[in-house]
Amino acid sequence: MNTKELLSMNQNDIEEICNGSCGTNQCPFKKSLRECREDGFCIKQTYHNIDRWIKEDERDIQDLKDDIKIIRQRINKYKRWKRNIENEICKNEK
Repeated sequence: MNTKELLSMNQNDIEEICNGSCGTNQCPFKKSLRECREDGFCIKQTYHNIDRWIKEDERDIQDLKDDIKIIRQRINKYKRWKRNIENEICKNEK
């Protein structure tokens, strides 16, 4: 049975073939594909979840980038405040 046929099968039928022995020699998917399995998911389930996982991770990255931007802006604001205060201190010392 080839990968395309397996991916078109019902998940219950796949589990009957492998008896839930993911990652072992009982797995009907090619050995080279067994590393493409996310823990807790059959290769078929992993395949169908991949696009969603990629989008979720990309959203997480964007959220982190947005957080970094906010923190950088805050740092720049603090640096500006510090410069202003130091300038005022220097004026008063003269």
